[in-house]
Amino acid sequence: LRTPERTVVPNYSRKEEFRDSEHNLRVVESKDFVGRRRQLQNCLRTLKRDEEKVGVLIHGMGGLGKSTIASRLWDRLSQYEKVFWWRQIDESKVVSELAENLRKPELQQLREYLLNSNVNIEAKLAYFFKELNDRGEKPFLLVFDDFEWNLEFDDEGYVLKSEVVKVLRALVKAIQNSSYHRIIITCRYDFEFDLWRHF
Repeated sequence: LRTPERTVVPNYSRKEEFRDSEHNLRVVESKDFVGRRRQLQNCLRTLKRDEEKVGVLIHGMGGLGKSTIASRLWDRLSQYEKVFWWRQIDESKVVSELAENLRKPELQQLREYLLNSNVNIEAKLAYFFKELNDRGEKPFLLVFDDFEWNLEFDDEGYVLKSEVVKVLRALVKAIQNSSYHRIIITCRYDFEFDLWRHF
């Protein structure tokens, strides 16, 4: 394109930003993100007001903006301590990332419990989230991006890998009992999970 004075109009360049320190969650800046108002409103309504739900699942084909919707939710939920996972998760990754976000000196004992106790993941997370509530700490917003890496295909469709089922189930149950914390999952595929009614 050229202006009336015939000077070349500079090319528009869209900037990207990252939500995590490893630069995995790449999203467009908020000024470049248009549309999706209804999806954002529905997600915010669920995350802020619906006490029966623990979070939202955003699924659809690649490149449609699932991660950017999660990022805009991240911006608007400033009252939460945000924790981010990209692609494959397992028990040790979840526990270590949660522990890393306990930065206050008074939470050191809880951090040690999370990292070193020998109880199962369900009991560990239930105690962890209850303690955060009892101490009046900032609630956690857990963001799982590109979650399709945790799925496998069987005869009837996509299902969670066996090692992920235990972790996700433990998180959902712990958050149900604590009521303040929330989960956002972005995934290319809808998949079978017996606790979807809480999303």
